[in-house]
Amino acid sequence: MRYPRGLKKIAEQYETPVAKLAREVVASVTGVDAVQWSMAVAPLGAGSWGVVWPLADERFILKLTADPTEGPIIQTIMDEHVLLNHMGIIHYFAVKKIPATFTWKNKPQTVYVVIAERLQHSSQVPTPTYDSRELRDYNNFVHALYKLKDTAGKLVHELGLKRPSAYKVDQLHEAWTASVRRLQQGPMEDFIWQFFDVTRDDKAPESFGQATGGILADIHFNNVGKRVVDWTDLDIELEPSDYWVISDPGHSSLVDKRTIEDLRPNPRLKPDRWAR
Repeated sequence: MRYPRGLKKIAEQYETPVAKLAREVVASVTGVDAVQWSMAVAPLGAGSWGVVWPLADERFILKLTADPTEGPIIQTIMDEHVLLNHMGIIHYFAVKKIPATFTWKNKPQTVYVVIAERLQHSSQVPTPTYDSRELRDYNNFVHALYKLKDTAGKLVHELGLKRPSAYKVDQLHEAWTASVRRLQQGPMEDFIWQFFDVTRDDKAPESFGQATGGILADIHFNNVGKRVVDWTDLDIELEPSDYWVISDPGHSSLVDKRTIEDLRPNPRLKPDRWAR
C-alpha cells in the first residue's frame, strides 16, 4: 500500500494517541473496551490525501486525511443534527485534528483523524451483468456522478477566484443543480441539498449569485458505497442497504470553518444509554 508522501511518518509519530482515540470512540459506541488499531494493521486503501484502515470492530474504519476541507466538512456534519442523522451520508463518530502537518506541493496541510462507519465500497458492489432496467439505472447513476464531479469542481474553482464572474457562477450553479437532480438517488441527492442549505452564507459576495452554500466537489463513483453494518444491538436506527451513500465528502467550497475539537462525545447515542 502506497501512502501519500509524508503521511506514514505522521501516522507512526502519532500512533499511540490515534490508537487511544479509536479505542475510546468504539468503546463509547459499543460498550466494549478493546484495542482497535495499530500501524501493523494493513490499510483498506489510500489516495492522494489520506489512508483508511479497518478497526478490530469491523463496523468502523479509521482514516487519516490531509484534505484541508474534509475536517471542517465532517465537523459541520457532526454539529448539525439534520446532517449527522441523514441517510445519504456515512455515519461519523469522531474527528480530531493532529498537531502535525502533511506537505503537499511544498505547502503544509493539517491532518485529521476520523472514525466512521464502514461501508461496502463501490468496487465491491456487484455490477448488473444483464440487459435490464437495473443495469441501465446503474450506468445512468455512474454517469451522473461523474457529471456532478465535473460541474461541482468547476463551480468551486470559480468561487475560489479573487474575482469570480457572476455570470459564470450563475451558469455553473445552474449546471450543478441539474447534475444533482440527475442522481435520482433520494438520500444522497437530498443530503447534497441539505448540506448546501445548512452551510448557506448570507454574507457571501454578490458575485456568488445563488451559489452561497457548501458545494461538495469530490463526490464520484469511488467515493460512494452501500451500508453493510448491522447496528441492531445499539441505539442507532437500522437503515436499508439498497441505496448509495456518500463515503468521502471532500473538496468543498465550504466557507464556514468549524473548530475541530480534540474529541467529541458521540451525539448519536441516547444520553441515558449507560444508565440503564
